[in-house]
Amino acid sequence: MKVRFLILILFMGSQMFGQLADDGDFPEKYRSLFIGFGPRTLNTIPGTIKTVYTDESPSMDHLETQIEILDKYKKWGFQAGYKWGRYKGLSHSILFDIAMGKNKGGIFTYSLGYNYPVKISTKALIVRAALFGGFGNFGFDIGQLENNAGYIEINGNKYYDRQLDVSLSSQVFIYGPELDLMFELSDHFEVFASFIYDIASKNSRPKINFVTTEKEDQETATIDLGGDNPIVTYNGKELTSLPYEISGLRLTFGVSYVWNYY
Repeated sequence: MKVRFLILILFMGSQMFGQLADDGDFPEKYRSLFIGFGPRTLNTIPGTIKTVYTDESPSMDHLETQIEILDKYKKWGFQAGYKWGRYKGLSHSILFDIAMGKNKGGIFTYSLGYNYPVKISTKALIVRAALFGGFGNFGFDIGQLENNAGYIEINGNKYYDRQLDVSLSSQVFIYGPELDLMFELSDHFEVFASFIYDIASKNSRPKINFVTTEKEDQETATIDLGGDNPIVTYNGKELTSLPYEISGLRLTFGVSYVWNYY
């Protein structure tokens, strides 16, 4: 199914390149900064994650938490990035895509594509078909580790906060097809719609994260899972990867600031 979708996107892009005939009087090259927003979905497998952890301080601060995982989490995503290339020809982009709200996650990708410009009255529409690849990091908030004495100690580091926020996260490789429609508003501004189909690997390298809550510059401590402390189980079994799947359509609408080169 995923391979068919990839072929379909590339076929549609090639058909549009063949049908659009009026290049108009376009600059040769461009570069742009862009931001966008769109809906995001984290697909999950319902179940129970139980986490047990004891820190290294003399008071042995103890965390024992249990959370229920739903079958899906819907949220909004924020995207920011940089594009450059030819108005008719090869183009490139790099972007960060952050899913906001509870159970946050992020993606970093690079894409290689082909642009084809279309003159619409005095404006221009740029159609871009591309392939992208990158990696992401997603997870679940699981509670707080309370400071029962003078400090919390993790990996030999001491934290004097009253509590640390605790989450689980893991990494995932991601790739797929991308179709962008960019409409010129002026010499320096354009709006765009981006249709991306994510194809993701199974997530790996799960870890538990501890984040300070009482400082402007947050500090983070991490511990890989798989040992005796912490002990993390999912539906009663040792957790080796987190129960989420990010494959699927990612839709974004946004605006770009453009520099042109003739």
